[in-house]
Amino acid sequence: WDTNATTILRSYGRVRGLVVRPRGELSKDLVDLIAMAATAAGTKNWMELGEESARLARARYLRVFRRKIALAAVRVQAIWMSSRLQQARAQNAGGSGPSQREKVQRWRTKRAHEEYANTHASFRSANHSAHRRRG
Repeated sequence: WDTNATTILRSYGRVRGLVVRPRGELSKDLVDLIAMAATAAGTKNWMELGEESARLARARYLRVFRRKIALAAVRVQAIWMSSRLQQARAQNAGGSGPSQREKVQRWRTKRAHEEYANTHASFRSANHSAHRRRG
């Protein structure tokens, strides 16, 4: 493997960004791809659709393809966000259990509290014994 990854990737040509933004806006590359698909579908099916020309069928396909792709992408994003929200709520409710860091922190806090309590308990008992001897 003497060839680096950049050289291999460049041999594939331009990378296209097929992106749908949060409000259903389509990237330029995706719009271009939809236009090519609509042109092909319009050219092939314009008579079956009952349109007067392939150009009118293309316009119809453009509307349908854009709407369906944008709606599907926004719907999938909403489902994804909803599932992440449910996961976050479950973690806050203790559904997934504490992290290792949290466990260690609890252990350290408990140990420090026990040391403090033991130290003061021994002072208390020593102080209590001293009061008895005086009295």
